[in-house]
This record gives sequence, structure tokens and C-alpha cells, in this order.
Amino acid sequence: MINAYKAFWKRYFDFKGRTSRGNYWWAVLAQFIATFLVGFIAGMLDISALQTLWSLIILIPGIAMCVRRLHDIDRPGWWIILMYVPLILTMASITMTTASLLLNTDSTAAGGFGLLTMVLGIITLIAAVYFLILFIRKGTEGTNRYGMPDND
Repeated sequence: MINAYKAFWKRYFDFKGRTSRGNYWWAVLAQFIATFLVGFIAGMLDISALQTLWSLIILIPGIAMCVRRLHDIDRPGWWIILMYVPLILTMASITMTTASLLLNTDSTAAGGFGLLTMVLGIITLIAAVYFLILFIRKGTEGTNRYGMPDND
């Protein structure tokens, strides 16, 4: 787990090559633990900005690792857009729905944003399950168009 997490940070901006299934999931576990600890510390010190800062710090290496994981199963890295675009649109729709309700504007607009949020949420859930299935799959044996597999 420690070696996988070191590789997570060492390959911060590395969108080329491959990340094996084992290295990916060990890094995800380590990142989950680290994020939990940062959240715990932020809560204890009452510094909510710390959690936001941490999320921004791990965003790029997280995306890079997902791209490399896609490469390991011989899929193009741009597929990551299929996971993040629905998520971003859902978050924007939630924001618009909340703003519409808080500003007490036309309730029809809030209802429309609510419906949009629900549809986008379902699309996001489908994308998340699809990528979970992809990331659980074993990588391509031997060399593929993205290079040699990394050590598991």
C-alpha cells in the first residue's frame, strides 16, 4: 500500500503509461485513509478550508491515476470525461436548485432544476458503476498501446 501511495504522488502529473489494478486500489485505500485523517484534523481544528485545500491538492493526481488505470485496460484516457462531466453537471444543477429555492424565485424554475438534478444524478450513478466495473477489471496482459504494465 505504501509503494502504491508513493507512486500516486510521484506520478502527480503523469497521464501516460499504466497503473495496475492492484496499485490503483491500494492507492485508493491509502487516499481514503489520508482524506479521512485530513477531515478529522480539519474538524478538530475547525478549519473547513483544510478539507477543501486537500481536495484540490489530490484532484490532479487522482485524475492522472484514473487515466493510467484506463490505459491499463487498453482504453483511451479521454474516457475519464465520461465520469467527470456528469458529476460536474450534477453539482452545478444542485447549486442552481439550492440557489433558486433560497432566493425564493419562481418555484417552477426550482422544480425544473430539481428534475434536472435527479436525471443528472442517475446518469452520474450509472457512470460511477460503469467505471467501477472497468477499474475492477484485470489489466491487459503484457504490452499494450500504452506501454508495459507497472509492477503489481
